[in-house]
Amino acid sequence: MRRRFPEAFEPILTAEIGEVDCAYVDVNELIHHVVRRATDNDELVRLTLRRVSELLRATPPRRLAVLAIDGPGPLAKVFTQRQRRRKTAAKAERKQGAPQGVDTLSLSPGTPFMLELSDALESFARRRVAFAGGLEQQPAYIVSGAHVAGEGEVKCVEHLLDATEECTPAELTHVLHGSDSDLLLLALAAGVSRVSVAAPVRLTGAPGVKRAAPRYDVFSADACSAALHALLPPNGPSGRRALDLVCVAILASGNDYMPALQSATLDSAFRAYCDLARGTDAAPAGNVHLVRIEREREGGRAARARVDRAALCALLLALHEGRALRAPTGTPTATAPPLEQQAVLAPAAELHAAEAYVRALEWVLSQYVTGRCPDFGLTAVSSPALPALYAVLSAPPPSDEAARAVAAPPRAALPRPPIPAVYNLLVQPSAGQAVVPHPLRSLMAADSPIGWLYTQGCTCAECARLHTAMIPLMRAVQEIAPLRDDPAVLARFDGLQAELRELGKEERLHLDAEHDGFRLMHAELPSIAQVEALVAQAGLNGLSAQERRTLALAEPVRIGRATPAPAAEPAARPAAARQPARQPVSVSARTGAASTGSSALGARKGRREGTSSLPAMYQRHPTDLAGVTETDVSTP
Repeated sequence: MRRRFPEAFEPILTAEIGEVDCAYVDVNELIHHVVRRATDNDELVRLTLRRVSELLRATPPRRLAVLAIDGPGPLAKVFTQRQRRRKTAAKAERKQGAPQGVDTLSLSPGTPFMLELSDALESFARRRVAFAGGLEQQPAYIVSGAHVAGEGEVKCVEHLLDATEECTPAELTHVLHGSDSDLLLLALAAGVSRVSVAAPVRLTGAPGVKRAAPRYDVFSADACSAALHALLPPNGPSGRRALDLVCVAILASGNDYMPALQSATLDSAFRAYCDLARGTDAAPAGNVHLVRIEREREGGRAARARVDRAALCALLLALHEGRALRAPTGTPTATAPPLEQQAVLAPAAELHAAEAYVRALEWVLSQYVTGRCPDFGLTAVSSPALPALYAVLSAPPPSDEAARAVAAPPRAALPRPPIPAVYNLLVQPSAGQAVVPHPLRSLMAADSPIGWLYTQGCTCAECARLHTAMIPLMRAVQEIAPLRDDPAVLARFDGLQAELRELGKEERLHLDAEHDGFRLMHAELPSIAQVEALVAQAGLNGLSAQERRTLALAEPVRIGRATPAPAAEPAARPAAARQPARQPVSVSARTGAASTGSSALGARKGRREGTSSLPAMYQRHPTDLAGVTETDVSTP
């Protein structure tokens, strides 16, 4: 993206970007950046809050600040997180005896620690609102914790779209904080003007030299859309091109929900799209739209996204025939057999996988343009072969009933998001018992109805046996591969490879005979209803009050009230009608209460009436602001 559209990126070499109307922080990314520096959970909370303060100080929000943590997500995300946590647990097992810090398995929706962090963020927001009392600019805060369904960056976009709908005038400035490449695509897909993404890049000096102030690389969605619009023939508003670019990027690079297309790169896919947009024999210039938006009402908010199957077919043809894959001399590469001929011979299993892939693409696009998860039952999909995908796209679209059957197998039916406790059970490996409440740990035992999830990896014992037999062989092959110059090592290497080939052949025969060719290992989940029933039977009397909160989903917490949108400035105002100047904020050493002139009177009145000037949430979590200075929590 940076190489294609350098004008959309602006490096800012100071610690402050400037005031904005709305700031959005994906807190999960901050957690993963500071977790290695934390020695325990309390320090991790303090480091996270300090980092949030730095970001809000860099972009002081005038109206709204959103702090979002990942909550329970769709099933496709469950598979991704299970894979990552298995690797994390295996790495921790190999490093036994090394100094231990924070258990990263606890950074999952549904763990007690993530609830504590959510509470700390709420207390942090309440403190900032209290310190802003009496000031001219009083931004509201929205805290979307780990017990609110959805991923952090998607929840940020949802609140961005909400703020755009609620505000008059609608021309607000928005900044999304984060360095995830998905944020760039979300900013483009939102279709809202004046949206930027600020990615911090820290500059470090030599040992003993004071660390330089953080630098920000700021991406402008408007600048990127304008550059794309200038590069290609017009096809309506610039947002149409931007959404097509998002679709091309997902197909070429994939994301946490779906893999990339086989034999496609971002450069080749973008060149293919440019060729189509500039005009082909089949499609005149400017008439290519890969994505169309269906809205709730005329001119209203986007409801979902659909791909144009004919345009996507043309894109696949451009990729396959080599029009976009050019040699350095500019001559086309060797062409493959016609894609139409290969599509006729595609097996039924590949066609099924290709249709699921198209539905997953529409699911991702719908989530990006609406900021809402369209269906928490989306399961993991595989990357289809181009002929099978072309065959599916060129055929008449399936009915809604057939599409639902393809998109969600019977065992994965999920009409709603799972509760945090269930989600935590689904994503944890066998080594994650320590971050599961005590009454629920028995569900991870081998004799549990869902014990296969932690011991075998799937319900089929034969699949588990073959997989278990291949793991040590694959590890041994990787270890001795660099030493094959030794004849003895080479002989052992060849023997291990032969054993692996035999086991692989046995596995393929078993999959074809018992599972229609589908691989179940680490690709199968119990039904959500079954896990919820087991959680209800596990003896909830042993759960603490904090752990009981993982048994239900929650709504985002809104703290404070945003400053009204400024009205048109009159020609002249009397001095008495002007807003008072900002007064310095002080912190009481005894109570920690904020006082700003007249707001201090309100605090004293509250104490006389027997009410605390501090939020009750902060009273329960005294460590959430430990180490945060007055500068950190005061309004910039």
